[in-house]
Amino acid sequence: MKLNHTNTFLATTLAATLMSSAAVYNVTNLQPRTAGPIGTDATLTAGGTIGNNHGGVPLALNFTVTNQDLDGDSNMDDSFTFDLIASTTNGGATGVSTWGQGLSNSNAAGTGNAFGSLNGVSITVGNIVGTTSNGDTVVFDGFTAATTASGSGAGAIVDRTIEAGGITFTMSAADNGAFRFVQDTQTFGSPQSALDFANQGGTSGSLVVRVLDLQFSTAPAVPEPSSALLAGLGALGLLARRRK
Repeated sequence: MKLNHTNTFLATTLAATLMSSAAVYNVTNLQPRTAGPIGTDATLTAGGTIGNNHGGVPLALNFTVTNQDLDGDSNMDDSFTFDLIASTTNGGATGVSTWGQGLSNSNAAGTGNAFGSLNGVSITVGNIVGTTSNGDTVVFDGFTAATTASGSGAGAIVDRTIEAGGITFTMSAADNGAFRFVQDTQTFGSPQSALDFANQGGTSGSLVVRVLDLQFSTAPAVPEPSSALLAGLGALGLLARRRK
């Protein structure tokens, strides 16, 4: 079988014109709580009222990432912003809030303990704004890891479980006569577009989301069909000259 090298070269050139390698960027150690650090790679800039109830309205915390090379041009000139959005379906809660320990239902399903419940809390990312210097778009791939935490004072044990992303987070510690704060970090098998916390268990201890790891990537800009065609024709012309 005789291959048409001209067509093969043209098709390859067109494919290369339409695609470029996407960059993957990880925001690690993002802590949605009033006590920092908020994150090693992101800065809390605006949006949401830290430490207050939110009346059932989703809590949106805006973050910005700056001085990154997301398009591989060796220039640290790319940036983007995104909202970390938390809401709850827990009918006993007045909303979702961030506190010194982390993020949870605002009033622990009506008990008055601000840190007692994660049931029904859902966290996702939205309102991503930003492109690289070559026009690639930044997109959210999902959460790659999360840390939940539970604390208890003297006279009580730490005994809490919660499920999210197909994984059970478990915090437990015996009473030692002092305050204990137990954390459980889990890595997800694949990025999770949203974390829905459910099936809370245990008998004692606070319960909050303490840390989140997020993955973003870049979607290559797709050139106009005319631009791709011109690039292909240019490559074809170059090949024709080389064959003369």
